[in-house]
Amino acid sequence: MKYFVLIFICLGMLSCSNDSPENTVMVFHDAFKRMDIAKAKTVSAPETLNFLESIEEVMNQLLADKDSKAKFDESNAQKIKEYEAEGPFTCTCKNSESENIKICEVKNKDGKVSMDNIKVEKIDGKWLVKISLEK
Repeated sequence: MKYFVLIFICLGMLSCSNDSPENTVMVFHDAFKRMDIAKAKTVSAPETLNFLESIEEVMNQLLADKDSKAKFDESNAQKIKEYEAEGPFTCTCKNSESENIKICEVKNKDGKVSMDNIKVEKIDGKWLVKISLEK
């Protein structure tokens, strides 16, 4: 009986991973809107990591002193409230040049586009957001 329960729990955990292009984009969208760069990195391809690290570097320079950081935190808290009021958000993805690449769009509860043309690619079996600063 113990083994049955253990197998059931493991299967339940596996089914909750929900690795899909839509889920990946929603995690990225939410993290990016909240300026949670660390969380955005968890669903990012290497090119996107470079992009996010550039943002992080600029933010660290701009927010080096306590006053700037406090003003940013206050402003960001307000933007997060506004963002949350626009939800729930939905994501739709369409095929692109291959079955391992999707182009996605996130809309708010009113159907207004919040983020579009988000490229996700399946890399090593995992969907990752792919943003590049290079053309």
